[in-house]
Amino acid sequence: MLRPQTWSRRPGLARKQNLRPDKGRVDKAVVAWCKKTHERARAPLEWATTQNNLGNALFRLSERESGRARLEEAVSAYREALKENTRARVPVKWAKTQTNLGAALETLGGRESGTERLEEAVAAFREALRENTRARVPLEWAATQLNLGVALKVLGERESGTARLTEALWAYSAA
Repeated sequence: MLRPQTWSRRPGLARKQNLRPDKGRVDKAVVAWCKKTHERARAPLEWATTQNNLGNALFRLSERESGRARLEEAVSAYREALKENTRARVPVKWAKTQTNLGAALETLGGRESGTERLEEAVAAFREALRENTRARVPLEWAATQLNLGVALKVLGERESGTARLTEALWAYSAA
């Protein structure tokens, strides 16, 4: 599965050196982003970007833990971002946030025994594909199709029947 997408394309020193950021620095970044949440009324789109980035940081932290708490916080942050990053207002950011939400839900669903989170992940990826079209953004479209395929595969493994697995195959093939 692909990681959530960030809106910044600037490579950082850690990325250049292929290093993983230490947990303490990421925790400090999460605290800093949380402090910026009061800016929603003054700058709603910037606030939504902060929420998306907070979700990304929490998602990264969750990769180092086996629990669900950080993922649930990431899901909440992405959902908050979607309240300002609407499809009508900023369709590209909306689609990226939907993709990020789907990735967090899919990971969370993998850590749970039920299917509810996986079904939500599938719905989020399908929403993202409404804007992430093959013609408009082929790479994002392909990545979203792959993420959709992963979520459908895991969901299909938990259900009787083969309908979800067939859907997963179609999503993988399309990408």
